[in-house]
Amino acid sequence: MFEWLREILASLHEHLIPFVVIYEYENGGVFRLGQYHRTLGPGFHWRWPLVEAVFTEHMVVTTLALEPQTITTKDDRTVVVGGIVRYRICDVKDFLCEVSNQHDALRDTAMGAVLKQVRQLELRTLLDDPPENKIASDIRRLVKPFGISIDSFTFTDAAPIRTIRLITHTYAPPPEHHYE
Repeated sequence: MFEWLREILASLHEHLIPFVVIYEYENGGVFRLGQYHRTLGPGFHWRWPLVEAVFTEHMVVTTLALEPQTITTKDDRTVVVGGIVRYRICDVKDFLCEVSNQHDALRDTAMGAVLKQVRQLELRTLLDDPPENKIASDIRRLVKPFGISIDSFTFTDAAPIRTIRLITHTYAPPPEHHYE
């Protein structure tokens, strides 16, 4: 009967506690009445209940596996490439406030950097001397404003493929109807 009251109290419980503990591998961003107020490092911290909300983020190295993507090289060869980005959050404020859906932004930025570099190379050059450092540098420059630091980029796969177009679609406008 009073299930709704119990749910409300359970959700408020977190907001009523006047302190927060940040673990060694985290940093916390404190929002006071909706505005970013300060960054918390590891340890015990007081906070104003109902006025301040704390969001924690892991600051340790993390990896992101990129889905394989099919790209045409400079010499018009088709290749499928995949990779891994090693990164860490370096600024919790920028990470929380400067970009929405941070992990999608990192993935999309990384895949764009891979596409840009692979398109500039011939297949043999790509396979013999993959541009991993250039890709890491491109990603690093683009995601720095998001509070993300890139440690490295590594290709996990780079293989030429043959493509066969099975379905072709040509557009034909619908026939005109004449009414009398």
